Amino acid sequence: MSKPEKSMQTLRLHTHPQASLRSCFKQTLLSLECLEDNTWMVKTPRGHVHAKKVVVATNAYTRALLPDFWGKITPVKGVVSHLQTESNKTLETNMVHTIPVEIDYISVRDDGSLVVGGGGQTYKTSPNREMMVDNADDSYFPEETRQYFAGYANRNYKSLTDIKFVNDYTWTGCMGFTEDGFPFVGDLTAYGRPNMFISAGFTGHGMPRIFSCSKYLSELIMGKEPATSIPAPFMLSFERMSMQTPYLDSLSEKCGTAPV
Repeated sequence: MSKPEKSMQTLRLHTHPQASLRSCFKQTLLSLECLEDNTWMVKTPRGHVHAKKVVVATNAYTRALLPDFWGKITPVKGVVSHLQTESNKTLETNMVHTIPVEIDYISVRDDGSLVVGGGGQTYKTSPNREMMVDNADDSYFPEETRQYFAGYANRNYKSLTDIKFVNDYTWTGCMGFTEDGFPFVGDLTAYGRPNMFISAGFTGHGMPRIFSCSKYLSELIMGKEPATSIPAPFMLSFERMSMQTPYLDSLSEKCGTAPV
């Protein structure tokens, strides 16, 4: 945690000497097979895992595992840039630019550097839009979006007009967007997938929502009546699961956030 805004850096959390977390990164999942006893065989290149229950928390990539989420959770990439400065003059607090829609957010780091996410206005139209919306390949993004962050602080803040910032690293990542803006959280048994649970489609707002959703889901997994409440629109329903309406046009108005 840092500063009054309480921002969290996930990598530091995982690698902290006092953290007892075991993570397996870059592991390819080949397939999920439901067995006769309603348990699951999880197949990977390193071997198979037999699981009584499975939780799908793959967000933007969910439809690759569960085809019935095609058209329900759509990958949308966001871009983030790190602005480094040697000056002791910087912004005093985190910022969010929300006019006319959510466009950019700025996080002030302890060393005075800025992490700026957004630039959605640079990929609302073709051909940039096809690189970013309904595209799960996060190995590239439009050059126009990269250039958007050059001179960002000087352009947007009068107090920083003469301060030199260097964009030393710019990257992209995939978010999972839904038409109604709400995640899918719950038990998939009633939808033909026994002992499978899902928490995905956070539309760029996973950090403030994931903790309560995960606690709610853990209680379901343990077979308990959930004591934790989540908003009703987050829950699975036959109405939401039957939605097949194309909504890429509406996403173009929503894709100004950065990866979370």
